[in-house]
Amino acid sequence: MTVGCGTPKHRITDIYQSFVEALIEAQGAGSRDTAPLTGTIGKAELLKINKPAVESYLRCGVIEDFPDLFDTFIRPLCEAALKSYLVKNYIVMDIALAAAKFVADLGGSVDQIVPVLDNMEATLAEITTVEQFRDQLQGILVGALTYRDSQASNQHGLMLQQVHDYINQHYVDADLSLNEVAGQVNLSPSHFSTVFSQETGQTFKEYLTEVRIKRAKELLRSTTLRSFEISYQIGYSDPHYFSYVFRKHTGLSPKEYRLQAQPG
Repeated sequence: MTVGCGTPKHRITDIYQSFVEALIEAQGAGSRDTAPLTGTIGKAELLKINKPAVESYLRCGVIEDFPDLFDTFIRPLCEAALKSYLVKNYIVMDIALAAAKFVADLGGSVDQIVPVLDNMEATLAEITTVEQFRDQLQGILVGALTYRDSQASNQHGLMLQQVHDYINQHYVDADLSLNEVAGQVNLSPSHFSTVFSQETGQTFKEYLTEVRIKRAKELLRSTTLRSFEISYQIGYSDPHYFSYVFRKHTGLSPKEYRLQAQPG
């Protein structure tokens, strides 16, 4: 049995560095590894495993960014990791635990999304090349990212339903604005505008106009209200502007649309 001891740390977030130092010391004294660490990768380089970078990738990254993450923070350690069971264990376990914590914080099932934790010994035994190292870590992180994105889509779906309901209830208000609707779903106007456009393929103004024109068509077909009266009922305080917008979207004036709908 060999024992390694890392240096004391003043912050709990730095304990992982002490752990790596202990691994290296134990490695040097002789362990279950098949070969000792080479002099090309020492303590300083092992500590380049940047947990904030991994956590940032989980929060904000996309699958296509994984090669950059791997090449920057992991590939330089692969030679030592492939020769050292302890270092390999540290790297894979550290990333798997970061992914598991991220998934758990989002309310997901860690066992389903990061199943590698249940069979770590077998996973580590399968890693004998850099490519296998990359594939295993990518599988762990991509699973977490896929779950994150599905949750975001669900959250956006609920948000959009709230937005649609609010617009349907308030489109008659000529002063209805993007800022007001964004406030209803607790988003900044700029963020709301971006999310709305990405999820619907329309700007807020385009969607609001579509709702108003659809209602105008219904009123033109089912009532005898005059054009200016319909204008006020759907949120346009200027009847001339309403006629302009209606023609732009239908190719007809409100009067022409009504006549077209009437039996000959």
